Amino acid sequence: MPWLSIIVTLVSFLLAGGAKKENRVKAAAIGLAAGAATYGVTHYTDWGKDNLGSIDGVVPTGSGTAVAGTTPDGKVVTPSVKDPATTGGSGFWNGVGGIISSPVGAAATGVVAGSLFGIPTKTLIIGGLLVGGFLLLRN
Repeated sequence: MPWLSIIVTLVSFLLAGGAKKENRVKAAAIGLAAGAATYGVTHYTDWGKDNLGSIDGVVPTGSGTAVAGTTPDGKVVTPSVKDPATTGGSGFWNGVGGIISSPVGAAATGVVAGSLFGIPTKTLIIGGLLVGGFLLLRN
């Protein structure tokens, strides 16, 4: 989940005066631009991946290639690389993270966040469907 991009978007929105009704459009545009720029830096530049990627959900792939070795009895041993997003315990927070990262959880989180800023739920759902349709049909 791109947490850094989300945090930068929300902080930019609030600092640009998003709490005032007359400034919401301008603040939303500033927040969107700041969040998109943060996402672009952390996902598409080497510097961003190395320095900020772990905060924004980028899983490092490593710069080298894995080399297979052999044991003394001649068996070939291939190194295994575990994805840090899927390994670990099965505690409460992993369950919450799984729910939020699901499509329904993401939509519910977006609706709750939007309603905190006074955006009607129907507008958020229709906007989300339009953005999702665009992303599916653009290829």
